[in-house]
Amino acid sequence: MTAAPKVRLATLRERTSASGTRYMTGLLGDARLLLFRDEDADNEWGEGWALLIEERAPRTESAIAPPVRHRRVSKRAPRPAAEAVSADRVPFDDPVPL
Repeated sequence: MTAAPKVRLATLRERTSASGTRYMTGLLGDARLLLFRDEDADNEWGEGWALLIEERAPRTESAIAPPVRHRRVSKRAPRPAAEAVSADRVPFDDPVPL
């Protein structure tokens, strides 16, 4: 049997609460994922984890605004402006043999 290709659904980051509890958190679309070690879980199969999902907090205006991009200053000479084409001149009117 071959393994099926894997698809990343979310990325979780490890955090530590003020009380010292370690947990994982991440985003899945508009949902916030929280993963806690479940101390009450039956340890017959190993450690137990509880996955909680809550609505994602609305974004602030600063998070929505696109990042400011700075333009690089080029040391090369500026390029000449493009030549204007008159309306009566048809560009690319060369005959092309087929």
